[in-house]
Amino acid sequence: MAGSRRRWRVAAHHGRCPSVPRARPGAPRRLCPRDPTLRDVRFRPRGWVALCDGDGVRPADARQVNFFHTSTSRRLRFRLPELHGHRIVGFTDGLLILLNKSTTVVRVLHPFTRAFLDLPPLAPVFHLLVKDSWSRAWMDAAVCWSYASIAVVAWFPNVPVVVYTKPTHARWLVIHRDLKLWTALPFQGRLFGIRKGTGQIVQVYPRHLQHPVVACVPNNFGRPQ
Repeated sequence: MAGSRRRWRVAAHHGRCPSVPRARPGAPRRLCPRDPTLRDVRFRPRGWVALCDGDGVRPADARQVNFFHTSTSRRLRFRLPELHGHRIVGFTDGLLILLNKSTTVVRVLHPFTRAFLDLPPLAPVFHLLVKDSWSRAWMDAAVCWSYASIAVVAWFPNVPVVVYTKPTHARWLVIHRDLKLWTALPFQGRLFGIRKGTGQIVQVYPRHLQHPVVACVPNNFGRPQ
């Protein structure tokens, strides 16, 4: 155990593990804070991004992901056995969003502590709303959070449907039926996206019924990527 503690401290010192908040005076000291709900943003590997394009991608069978720290420029390759049988469909605040290729169950995984949450399968959504196989293959997802819970929001490139679920839900719920997105970005617990064909920046989640349009992308910026 002592050797394990030393190895953890050395790894943390050299930046191979994400930084975590220091314990309060008098509080029990933990080597690796774990939040099984994944709700507490203090314990997320913020600053770390997964290199999911280009040569950062590893073959699915290798079950390895390269990570890059945006502040320190450190890069590490992390082996994740949990990737077996899964596909990465999103990445938010260092958390991986995985889709089980057999069961369509969605999993939110903390890549460093291995804490995870399993969410309902997407099979009913695929069967009823997203029948286009290309849209299924290139779906995107993001984690949104509040003080009470987290939510995962999913959207699809060729289908104007946005769905979401929470750990307490038994199924995915539709929040938009007429919204095609170029791209989307989570910010402070909300999800904002750029609407295809209009350049409007809209609040995707939580749904804002009265004032969904936040701003518009200037025409001289070109088409969002």
